[in-house]
Amino acid sequence: MYGINISHNLWSGRDLTHPITGEFDFFLLLQGQNILTTLALLLLLIWGIDTIRKGQISKFQRVGIIFGLIVLLPFLVISEGGLYELPIALIFYFFRGNFKRIALAVSLVCGLLLAHTLFNYFTISDIGSLYQVLTFSNEYMMISVLPFIYYYNGERGGTGARWQKELFYYFYPIHLVVIYLLQDFLIGSF
Repeated sequence: MYGINISHNLWSGRDLTHPITGEFDFFLLLQGQNILTTLALLLLLIWGIDTIRKGQISKFQRVGIIFGLIVLLPFLVISEGGLYELPIALIFYFFRGNFKRIALAVSLVCGLLLAHTLFNYFTISDIGSLYQVLTFSNEYMMISVLPFIYYYNGERGGTGARWQKELFYYFYPIHLVVIYLLQDFLIGSF
């Protein structure tokens, strides 16, 4: 995905200079969709927490993992969906197997996000209509996954064929390339 994002940002002629310093900004070059990085960073975070919780490592290793997790957190915050995905990932990790606690915690997080969105709407002038605010600050809608989680039977879908296992890894980047091409075509970047 980084290769696709870098190629698209260079090809589309996107301005890669920092708006304040006027210098080249490496993070603007990487900018784009990449949920796989967020998932990998969350996996590292959960692995680190799980390793520390099991307590089967030396104090030196524990300090190293804690330091690594501290270094990892800023990357999680700037990754796609990271700031909102972080509490959700921790909720699913700590409450694994207890749907009631997961539902309660996810509902609480989503309620706080909705309250924040409504607070912004009522306190910031010229922010737009309520529809616009609820549409574009929609992280509170993560609550909508709860029925799907509740009804999940714990079994993998499909027949287990190799193509079924790898489908997402091909579909995800290909559909984003198609979206990038449509975007460039419609706004005239060609």
